[in-house]
Amino acid sequence: MTDSASPPSTARRALGGMVWSGLGFGAQGLGQFLVVIVFARYLTKTDNGLVGAAVIVIALGQLFTEAGFGPAVIQRENLTDEHVRTAFALSMFTGLFMTVLVFAGAPLVADFFHQPPLTDIVRGLAFVFALQAPGVVAMAMLQRDLDFKSIAIAEMVSYFLGFALVGVVLAVNGVGVWSIVIAQLAQAALLTGILVVRRAHPRSLRPRRAESKDLVVYAGGMTAARGFNFLALNGDNSVVGNRMSAAALGAYKNAYLLAAFPAQMLGQVMDRVIFPVISRFQDNLERVASAYLRGVSLVATMTIPASVLAVLVAPELIHLLLGGGHKWDDVVLPFQIMAAGLLFRTSYKISDSLARAMGTVYRRAWRQGAYAAAVIVGALIGTYFGLGWVAFGVTIAIFINYLLMAQLSIQTAKITWGRFVVCQIRGLALAGLVAAVAIPVVLALRSALPSGSVLTNLEIILAGTVSALAALGLAWLLRPELTLGDDGRWLIAVIRSRKSGDEVPMDVTS
Repeated sequence: MTDSASPPSTARRALGGMVWSGLGFGAQGLGQFLVVIVFARYLTKTDNGLVGAAVIVIALGQLFTEAGFGPAVIQRENLTDEHVRTAFALSMFTGLFMTVLVFAGAPLVADFFHQPPLTDIVRGLAFVFALQAPGVVAMAMLQRDLDFKSIAIAEMVSYFLGFALVGVVLAVNGVGVWSIVIAQLAQAALLTGILVVRRAHPRSLRPRRAESKDLVVYAGGMTAARGFNFLALNGDNSVVGNRMSAAALGAYKNAYLLAAFPAQMLGQVMDRVIFPVISRFQDNLERVASAYLRGVSLVATMTIPASVLAVLVAPELIHLLLGGGHKWDDVVLPFQIMAAGLLFRTSYKISDSLARAMGTVYRRAWRQGAYAAAVIVGALIGTYFGLGWVAFGVTIAIFINYLLMAQLSIQTAKITWGRFVVCQIRGLALAGLVAAVAIPVVLALRSALPSGSVLTNLEIILAGTVSALAALGLAWLLRPELTLGDDGRWLIAVIRSRKSGDEVPMDVTS
């Protein structure tokens, strides 16, 4: 038994960090969700598309300013003050260099997307790198301290006060596309300020040669790996922006953001939990396999029924969130197609966590490269036929990545494909139940209610959701093994347990 007066264990601190991370991700995700709605109403599709194109360039630059030196500080076992000073100096130099590079290269970006107004927008956003650079090491030191509470608070405050408040006020007052640019800069400045105040550390602008070598070797590997991931996440937007109009990119971006929102939130929280948990017992393949299969099963149970409901009420959901009329009609089909792939988008994140925990990073890297290529090819082919086909091509790429990463996990943890498939059948059964109940309800209301009004959209969404939840609740009461199974009962047992993370057995079934 653990002495109640003893300091909290690493497991307990990590669990507390997961709770704070979940709150932080959830709050920011909800904020992003609401901000997208506001920008959709007060900005044109062209404005949204221009910023979407500019953000791609900024995200690419952040691979070099954020991906390497922060993680190198976190990972290094014997961290000295000289390493910290050197990391700060290298982060500052990299941030300033990227600001100058992107500012100077803005006309080339505008030419690539065939949008001359993009030059000034990219130049404005280029200063994000210089504003973020001073906070890179402070963020890393907080993560190294397992102080996730401070990180979550800093990110929430900077987002809601810096981005959401500034951006929404400016957008409502007619500032247009520059409302997003100014909001991005305000968020970066506020986040850096909070981090620097919260976590003091040695600083210098003179990097030392030996320490620079230590940090750059690790940072180079991290940057290369994230480069493939960047291509996968932004390749479709780049293709659409290059081969279609800015309005098409704006519509596609909104469809993507709304469809990916649940996977992004769930995946981030899961990764914060699964990665360290599997790392703790990576030598025990039986426990690794058990944890992985439980995670896949629970994700399937949640996401497949949710996909059915999202596809069903997509027209009402899009018009309710983005505005009525026909302005955003072209978002509905891409959203439905991408929402149908929610399982693939979320489940592969579990496989990704397992790969990093088990050290199979290079086998993970080439799969990310294949995924990026599939996204670009799928989007490229889709542009010949319309946004719906772009979404279909990208969803096929996500499915390929889901299979590739599952194969790596199966190989690493010595699992059979049969076990992997069987653990997801419960999710399919629940999806069938949701479809059988919700489809008649939604179709009946569509034919009976006047179309197009906010009230009608809201009534149809609520009716579909309530009927689906009622069906799942009734199934839970009548046949709990159908809705929960061993994995669900294990999860409830863990939630109810007062034991530390190390004491909760992996084989709890009741």
